[in-house]
Amino acid sequence: MLAYIFLVFAIAVRFMPHPLAFTPVGAALLFFGSRAPRRRMWIPLALLAASDVVLTTLVYRYPFSWDHFVTWAWYAGMLGLGLTLKGNAGWVHSF
Repeated sequence: MLAYIFLVFAIAVRFMPHPLAFTPVGAALLFFGSRAPRRRMWIPLALLAASDVVLTTLVYRYPFSWDHFVTWAWYAGMLGLGLTLKGNAGWVHSF
């Protein structure tokens, strides 16, 4: 449940003014990948892709272009990295 809350928070922050173009999207994707079941990995991809389309076409009035697919691949990569962290997720780890 916390992974979904972080994801919704990350998407909401994208629509607010934020300092130095900082958004917690990467952290939310890593956390979601490490905590959520593998069969639900499509949810953050779909929500973030939809927010990209809304921000690009409706808010900023830019045309939709091929580079959105690169951004979505980055989202999938962050989820994949979170999946690799799934076994190591915990409070304290020794190096």
